Amino acid sequence: MTELLPWSQYKKWHELLDAICVHQGHFDNARLAGLFCATVGNTSHSAFEAAQKNIANWRTGRHTPNRGNFLILSKILTVQVYADLAGQWNALYAAARGKDENGHDAESENEPPGNGAAESPKTGTNDGADRRRLFIRAGVAMLVVAAGVAVAYFHWAPPKIEDSYGYHGQPISPRRVVDLKVGESAIIHGMRGRCGKEAPDWETARRGLPELLIGTFSDGGVGIRNSRSCSGPTPARAIRFTATKPGKESFELYDDPITITVNN
Repeated sequence: MTELLPWSQYKKWHELLDAICVHQGHFDNARLAGLFCATVGNTSHSAFEAAQKNIANWRTGRHTPNRGNFLILSKILTVQVYADLAGQWNALYAAARGKDENGHDAESENEPPGNGAAESPKTGTNDGADRRRLFIRAGVAMLVVAAGVAVAYFHWAPPKIEDSYGYHGQPISPRRVVDLKVGESAIIHGMRGRCGKEAPDWETARRGLPELLIGTFSDGGVGIRNSRSCSGPTPARAIRFTATKPGKESFELYDDPITITVNN
């Protein structure tokens, strides 16, 4: 666990956010995005992908979340349990939220609204127009979610990782929700070794896998997994799951929550 600096030493909200995330073990954004989606009650694949992208933007300071999503982050990261944090957390957020370099609100235009985000911005003028723009933005977000469901996200395949990174192999992405029939199989995650080094062998990877009643794990070969702690892609051993019996089981693998449902 990475040690935190005194709160007063953090001068920007996104730096404080990232430090807390790392302190809690969120070295990449997959687990945090899963918690975010569970909190807002939308666990579709498109919502999960959007959450990962937004969290990455928030942690790097590229965008600042709207107030609803800020409150969700505060809840997920249990800000209230850190002594004397709330004051600095809220003050830095207010400063970051104020305006970007053009004097406009700094939130991402693609950011889906979270709980409490439906309040109109307090600009002091033209509240009706602000409210209409907010409703249009929320409607667009809902259409994006509906489109994601329509393309059957359970069978989504991650994009290829460019050869310019110097690595070759199948892209590996953790799957939070897996839906299979008996006899089907899928790559559900990947175990990485040291950043940029050779992927672990199968015997090493299999020792950390749970025992499941609905299927078995096998070697999925060597691929490439994106890792925030490695600052990009790194070789990994793919974990393949084969469904053998109807049922549903949930577990954590490499700090990522996974739920597998098997049907006849």
